Amino acid sequence: MAAAAGDGYTIEFNGRDGYLTAPAGADVDDLVEQIEAIRGVRDVEVERSGAPAAPAPTDDVAAEVPAEFSVAWGAAGLSGNGTLPSDREASIGAGLGDGFDVAVGDQYTMTAGAAAAIDEVIPSIGTDLVDGTLTLIDGDRVRITGTPADADAFARLQAAFGDRDGVELDIGGEPAPAEPDAAAFAFAYDGAAWSQTDGATPESFDYVSVLFGLDATTGENLAVGNNVGRDVSDARRFFGNELTEGSISVDFDQVTVTGVAASAADADAIASAFEGRPNVTLDLEVAEPTTTEVAQAELDALFECCTIEFVTGTATPTAETEDLIDRVAGVLEEFPDVAIDVNGHTDSDGDDALNQELSESRAAAVVQALVARGIDASRMTPAGFGESQPIADNETPEGRQTNRRVEIIAKEGE
Repeated sequence: MAAAAGDGYTIEFNGRDGYLTAPAGADVDDLVEQIEAIRGVRDVEVERSGAPAAPAPTDDVAAEVPAEFSVAWGAAGLSGNGTLPSDREASIGAGLGDGFDVAVGDQYTMTAGAAAAIDEVIPSIGTDLVDGTLTLIDGDRVRITGTPADADAFARLQAAFGDRDGVELDIGGEPAPAEPDAAAFAFAYDGAAWSQTDGATPESFDYVSVLFGLDATTGENLAVGNNVGRDVSDARRFFGNELTEGSISVDFDQVTVTGVAASAADADAIASAFEGRPNVTLDLEVAEPTTTEVAQAELDALFECCTIEFVTGTATPTAETEDLIDRVAGVLEEFPDVAIDVNGHTDSDGDDALNQELSESRAAAVVQALVARGIDASRMTPAGFGESQPIADNETPEGRQTNRRVEIIAKEGE
């Protein structure tokens, strides 16, 4: 959370009490709510660092991302992956050589101290440290583990890194840690709540308990690929909104999102949000429209070319309108379980009270005309709104004509 908030933010705990340090003037309400939502937190106190809050990145400036990577070596050779700033590709990327699969970009950042420590430890890989790991965390912390070649190598490494700020040295003849297992797990959403349906998450991934509102199963020595946390978090936001149900599953660095989208437009929006993320697979369906939605679409199609018109100043439909009312009745016969609201509206000419009365009379007249065509009156609710809900400019003849209308809104029958 602190890393996502930006420079100048730290979060610490003493027992169940949290302490948030934030720049002066920064709005921390949302961050405090997130901390308070962590299971077991009792209280959160906010302290100000006195430094001004860093401005949010603009559309013209890419957000900075702390570089992160992990490298392991031993009898099987060197392997690792992560991210590097562009200006460190030559020294660090080339220095580690084959087996180091790294993404490079100007958005990634690394402190000068961390870069210097990494440059100094690279010559020790496979020499002073016969096996081990080198990890960069959040662009500024370096962790070194492994087995020294001998006592002299141990002494050299302790002298170089033992007391250096931002460097954690963990050596002493212990075997190199076992390679982590690829984590695989899944969460399902049933339209109301989440459940964990498969696998276990890495212990460092335990924030999913807050993200999904459940106690997720965790396992030791499990790992996920880069950006999995971001992809899972981004996908989670669509459920309960654009996605009515579905699941999120992870297989190390592959994230699969399945679900039922409320509409084709919602499915397109989700696809757009994950465009350019090769490790995310979307398997989405579009929910079938309800009977009410289909009926409304057919009613809307009738009114694309025509409107229900009345003899001026009266609630009597014109002769030309009778055919349109016939077709409205036909749609209602096609969908016998659909009810409708019949809403009358006027323009702003004339007295408000008379306009209100006229709108009510016209809505009632349409209902009566439909009853005469065999439609049950209990399925229809007339209402008048006078001039209170214009959809066009009443200052022009065209606008006033548009505002003189009867709207028919489909709804589920009672």
